Amino acid sequence: MGKPPPNRGYKRSWKNLLINRRYQLRFTLFMVGLSAILMGLLGWWVMHVAARATTLAVNVAHALARSQRQAKVCLIDLDLQFGAVALQLDLVPTAGLFDIAQARQSFDPSLFLSSVVEHRSGLRVLPSPSAPISLEALRPAVVNALLELARVEFDY
Repeated sequence: MGKPPPNRGYKRSWKNLLINRRYQLRFTLFMVGLSAILMGLLGWWVMHVAARATTLAVNVAHALARSQRQAKVCLIDLDLQFGAVALQLDLVPTAGLFDIAQARQSFDPSLFLSSVVEHRSGLRVLPSPSAPISLEALRPAVVNALLELARVEFDY
């Protein structure tokens, strides 16, 4: 019979990294670091896509308001935490959407109409609150009533 293969020491492989106690801490720290980097990139990507969607909505609404001067165009920013419509249009956000979200009993149409801010192009905007609020604060029934009133009051 032949000689046994010479002992070359520790062989690095994924299996041995998980089995060998000496490398478990290094492997764990590596995976935590990699996960943190990936989560950071995912968060950046999500915010980047959301910003592009807001920009598209603002541009379309602005173009409608400018091309059809007689039409009433309204843009409602329902992003309660990171809404940027007012910022993109240089408008001062009102507390209207926050008050609408806090309305527990019923939806008040006059509150909606008084909270709409008009841009110099003729576009009317219901901006999101300036401070982030909970996503659960705006109930689906209130959103439905809000959209129905906007459908009645505005052309677009």
